[in-house]
Amino acid sequence: MVQVRCPECGYLQTLSEERLLSVTEDYLNCPHCNAKVPKKWEPAQGEGIPEETSHKMLAFSRRILNGRNVSGEVIYALESLVRHYGSTDETDKALGVGYARLGEHGKAEQYLLQARRQVPEDGLVLRHLLEVLVAQEQYHDAVEVGRALLELSGKRPESDDVARLARALVGLGADDEAKALLAAHPELDPRNPLVKKARKQLNKNSESSLRTFFSAKGPIQRLFGGAGREGLRTLRRRAGAFMGSVGKDAIRSDALPFEGRSEAAPAAVPEAFDLGNLPAFVEYWVYARQTDSPKWEEIRDVLAQQLQTPDEAEKVFRFLEAQIEKDRLAIEYILKQDAGELFDYPEELIPHNSREFGDDDRKTLQEAEMIVRVRLTADQAYGFNHLLFMAQFVESIRNLTGGVVQDAVSHILWGSDSWKRGVADGQKGVLVSHINFEALDEEGKAWIHTHGMQKFGLPDMEMEHIPADHASNARRLMLVVADILFQMRAAGRHLRSPLAIPNTPVLVGIEARAEDEEGHFPAGSLRLLPSLVGKPSERAESVSEALNVFSTAVRSVAPVPAVAQPDALSGQPTSDAERPPGTEGAREEYLTAHRKAIQDLQAFKRSFEEGAGRPDTVHAVKVGFPAPGATYEWMWVSLQAWRSGALVGCIENSPVIRKDLPKGTLVQIDESEIFDWVVARGGTVETGAYTEGIAS
Repeated sequence: MVQVRCPECGYLQTLSEERLLSVTEDYLNCPHCNAKVPKKWEPAQGEGIPEETSHKMLAFSRRILNGRNVSGEVIYALESLVRHYGSTDETDKALGVGYARLGEHGKAEQYLLQARRQVPEDGLVLRHLLEVLVAQEQYHDAVEVGRALLELSGKRPESDDVARLARALVGLGADDEAKALLAAHPELDPRNPLVKKARKQLNKNSESSLRTFFSAKGPIQRLFGGAGREGLRTLRRRAGAFMGSVGKDAIRSDALPFEGRSEAAPAAVPEAFDLGNLPAFVEYWVYARQTDSPKWEEIRDVLAQQLQTPDEAEKVFRFLEAQIEKDRLAIEYILKQDAGELFDYPEELIPHNSREFGDDDRKTLQEAEMIVRVRLTADQAYGFNHLLFMAQFVESIRNLTGGVVQDAVSHILWGSDSWKRGVADGQKGVLVSHINFEALDEEGKAWIHTHGMQKFGLPDMEMEHIPADHASNARRLMLVVADILFQMRAAGRHLRSPLAIPNTPVLVGIEARAEDEEGHFPAGSLRLLPSLVGKPSERAESVSEALNVFSTAVRSVAPVPAVAQPDALSGQPTSDAERPPGTEGAREEYLTAHRKAIQDLQAFKRSFEEGAGRPDTVHAVKVGFPAPGATYEWMWVSLQAWRSGALVGCIENSPVIRKDLPKGTLVQIDESEIFDWVVARGGTVETGAYTEGIAS
C-alpha cells in the first residue's frame, strides 16, 4: 500500500500500488477539496501516526463495525483523524458503514467505494454500498454491486440483498428479471420490510399489464364471428355434457343423466400409474344479465376484500400475475346475441344440477345476456390453493356482475347463497364442493361416475353394475378412493392396482379408459372394480359383497387397528393395510381388550410418573389418528409428559396413510383418545399391549 497527501487540505489517501500505477496522469484528485495531488509515493506504515492515535482510530473503527447504535460523534471523530493522519486498514470501511447507518448516503458511498478498491470481495462493504446506491436511485451501479454480492453470498443470500437488487432492477425497468430473481429465492422471509417493498413495487408496476389483460384490448375476447365462432363450436360440445335431457330412471335427484357413453374396451392400468401427468384444469361460467365487462380496478378491490391479511393478498395477486404471464389463465366474454344456444339452460335440469338454487338465481339464469368464462390450467400440482384462488377470483366477477356461477368441470350450478358460503369456507369440504356424483339406472343396475376430479389433475372415476340398494355405499367408497388418490398425487406416488382400502378387506381394481366420444370424460376415466381380499373380482356378486363389507367396516364404532401395528415398540409397523378386520368374535376381543386397558389406565399413569426419565423404560399409548374415509391410522406414541388430561409424546411408527405425521413427530393427545397402552423395559413388553395379541 502507498499513501499520497493533499498539499491543500492535508488529506492522506491510501491506495494499493496497482491502483496508483493505473492512474495515467501525474496527479490524483483529492476526494475532499478536488485539489490536484502530485503522485509522490510515501510508505503506508503509519510512522506519521502517533501510537495513541493509531490505537484510537482502530478502536473507533471496530466500535462502528461491531455495533449498530454508534453515535455520530464517534464517526465524525474517526473521520477527523483520517483526514489529518490518513486511513488505516479498516477506517474507510468503518466510515462507509457508519455513514450508511446515519443515512448520509453521499459520504457513505465515497468511503465504501474506497474500501471496495482495497478489498473488492468484502461482503459487508458490498452490502452497504448496494444499500446507499439504491437509496440514491443509482440503479445501474446498484445492479452491478448487487450481482457481485449475490455471487459472493452463494445459494443462501440475505433477504435484504435480494430485495435491494430486485428494486434496482425494477428501477432500470427490468421487471421480468426482478420477478425471476424473487421467484428464484423462495426462502425469502415474506415479513421482511424490504422484501415487501420490492414486491409491492413490482405489483404496482404490474397494474398496467393487469389492466390491459382485463380490458377489451387485451387477451380477453368478445366472441364476435370469425375465430370466435370456432371457439363457440368447442363450447357447444362442452355444454352438451352438462345440458342434456333428464333420464327417466336417474337414481339421484341431483344427478345429471347422460344419454350414452363409449363402449370402447378399457385399458388396464399399468403396474405403476403416474398420477402427476395430467394438468389440473378449472373452469367456471358466470351467467350475468349485464353485458358490460367489469374493470380490473373493480375486480382487484373486490378480490382484496376477501383476503384477510396483506401477506395473503400479496400471494394471491402474485399468483394471478404469474398465471396471466404464463398464459394459464383465460377469460372470455360471450354474448347471448352471438351464442344464444349456450344460454338455453333446460328448466327441467336445474333441480338435478343445482345446489340451493333460489327463485332469484333462476331468474338471473333465464335473463342472462352474457357469460363470463374463466379457465385456469395448472401444469403442476398446486395442492388445493389453485381451487381457492379460482373460487375467490370468480366470486369477484360474480359480485360485480350480479350473476350465478356454473362449475363447468363438475357440472354443478351454484345458487348465490351456497356459492358465497362455499367461498367463505375456503378449504373446508373440498371434495364435496368440487366433485359431483352422477348415477344412471341401467336395467336395474346403477352406473355411478364423478365429474370434477380434473380440477385436482386426476381422471374422473366410474363404477358399473352396482345394485340399486348399494348406490350410496358405492358413492362413499368412491369418495374414499378419491381422497386416497389426491394424497398420492400430492406426495408424488404412483398408483398401483388393486388399491387397498384402509381398515377393510376391500380391494379396488382400477382400469384406465380413454376419452369417450361424447366428451363426457374429457380427460378419460378410471373404472373402479371393488372386491374382497382373496376373492376374484370377476364374480358377478363381488361388487355387492365388497360394498356390503365396506359399509359395515366404516360404520363400526371401534374399527380394528389394522393399518400400522408396532412390534414391541420397535417402530416397524406390521403390514396390515390389506388385512380384513376379522370376525365379530375377534372384534369383541378387541373391545374387551380396550376396556381392560382403560380399566388399568390409572396404574399405567402411576407407572409413568414413577418411572419417567428411566432410560431403559418406555411408556407408550396406542392412538387412532383420523384418516380419510372415516377411518383411522393406529400408531404408538412414546410419552414424554402427562399433564392433567393432556399427554405429549413422539410417534413411534412410520405411517401408511397419515404421511403428515412421520415417525418422531411430537404430538399432543387427550387422555380420552387412549385405546391401549404398554410399558416396555429393556426392549421387552412388561405390561399392557392388551390389543396386540389378538389375531385379525
